[in-house]
Amino acid sequence: MNKLFLRTLEGIVDDMERKIRRQHERLEHDERYMKQEQARVDNIRQERLDNLTSEIDGLLEKMSQAGSEGNVDEAQTMMKKVEQLRQEREVIKNSKNEDPANKVFLVKQNVPFINEMKHMEVCQVCGAFLVVNDTQTRVDAHLSGKQHVGYKMIREAIRELKVGLTPSFSLPLLTCLFLRSHDIWGRRSSTRKDSLSPQISLSLQGKG
Repeated sequence: MNKLFLRTLEGIVDDMERKIRRQHERLEHDERYMKQEQARVDNIRQERLDNLTSEIDGLLEKMSQAGSEGNVDEAQTMMKKVEQLRQEREVIKNSKNEDPANKVFLVKQNVPFINEMKHMEVCQVCGAFLVVNDTQTRVDAHLSGKQHVGYKMIREAIRELKVGLTPSFSLPLLTCLFLRSHDIWGRRSSTRKDSLSPQISLSLQGKG
């Protein structure tokens, strides 16, 4: 019975390990996407800076010519325009840009503000996406959540069963409740259902 129970739990964890690998692949894909997006934005930014510098230089040359010809009003008008363009250039120069090489992002369909994307990682226990350096309150909420706790219990039970120990808690019932609360039971194949140990099956029937 314990061997059948162990195989069932290992099947659940195998499914989760596949999900964790997919989550990591998604983050890697998103990081590549964001690097490309950041490069595109940087190119647009640099092109605008170059255009502003060229426009300022052109106005300064015209302003000098107007001054030498005695066109004071025209020269003053151009000087105001130069100051406006210089301010715009400084704003662009001083704008904060995140370095995508140091961040991993979850990509959305249309990203209006790259700097608002969050640095993410994958929980190695339950496969959830987590915000790196998140508040302790949110970290604690994740660690005490049903999904994380459930997978942690299952992983601990596997380790105990492999060395011949009896799990230190009523795992069959807790496992069934966990599977039901997260719809894992419904997603698993009928073959897996049939292969469950009598211990689990009885627990499920008792909760039906």
